[in-house]
Amino acid sequence: MRKRSLRTAAVAWLPVFGLTLVLLASPGSPQATGSLDVSPGEYYGGQMLTWTGDLGTSGRTRIKLQKNLSRAGDKWEPVLYFPKTYTQSDGSFSFRWYAPAMNDIRYRVVGGGAATSDWTFQATHQDITVTGGTPNPCGNDLVAVVGEQFELTVDTAPGDNLVLEGRDIRLEQRTGGASWTLVENGAAGNNGRDDFTVSAGETGSAVYRAIQEDWTANGDEVGWFPSFPTYVEVVTRPEPATDLTATASLNQDGVPQVDLQWQLPDDPTISEVILARVEGTGTPTVDDVWANLPPGTETYTDFGVSYSTTYTYAVFVRNEYCFDATDAPTDQATIPDEPPPPPPPDPQPRTRGAGS
Repeated sequence: MRKRSLRTAAVAWLPVFGLTLVLLASPGSPQATGSLDVSPGEYYGGQMLTWTGDLGTSGRTRIKLQKNLSRAGDKWEPVLYFPKTYTQSDGSFSFRWYAPAMNDIRYRVVGGGAATSDWTFQATHQDITVTGGTPNPCGNDLVAVVGEQFELTVDTAPGDNLVLEGRDIRLEQRTGGASWTLVENGAAGNNGRDDFTVSAGETGSAVYRAIQEDWTANGDEVGWFPSFPTYVEVVTRPEPATDLTATASLNQDGVPQVDLQWQLPDDPTISEVILARVEGTGTPTVDDVWANLPPGTETYTDFGVSYSTTYTYAVFVRNEYCFDATDAPTDQATIPDEPPPPPPPDPQPRTRGAGS
């Protein structure tokens, strides 16, 4: 009777022993005896990476890829669609597989009850920016002039991000509501950028965005990514000043001067009047600034002139967006010769003293 009880007890414990063996052999708890390395070190989610390592055991073994989201309570889970892969006879392996887009997610390789050390991923996040506009003296960005062409620069790797040279770029303009219309196609250069020449339309805000298209070179599967909307303020240039006259003269003390006057357009956006001057008969440009004058100024007297010299003047008007009129009136003035010095005073006649 005692022998039967022992046999019965042994049989009763068999399921427990079996469960313990199953748990010990479970693929969720292999021993980390091997190593894992992933390259390159900089990548976008979806790029194909090279995974190399060693299980730390010999013999040709089928391996699987596992992931862990690194949250409290997370367990190792199989990576879906990972193809059938084997180690070499010495336990080493090398294969190509996609980079995850999530950060701090861990991967490892398992097989035959062994596992590699885990590898924590830090993908580079995609980014893309749109900048540019019509060049202007104030350096204002994202401003353009009605009817004129301007450049927008699309950067797919701002902040020294990873460059995918040749990646297709699509520049679009919003045409109302949520609708976007293609402006031009381009591609990222070796610096990740491309320049687009755009024609400005009517005044107001023109909205653009850039999209870097899907990237599938070399087996990669990097998805498309858009920029934030970029607002370009489209404005007009001011009308030019007119009727410039320059009159040279000598004042009552013989000091030379040039009196200038002109007419300004009726334009409330004018923020500055620029008087330009060159010596001689050349045509001044807006860079030949002689005086920066407040809006509304229509006269100026130039005392910084020399005798017997010709000066050419131009008047430019600039609006609040720092754009100049496309034309400027000009006029010349020649300073008279320096007047001769006054004659010396007549000598006083000598007078004889008394008794001489």
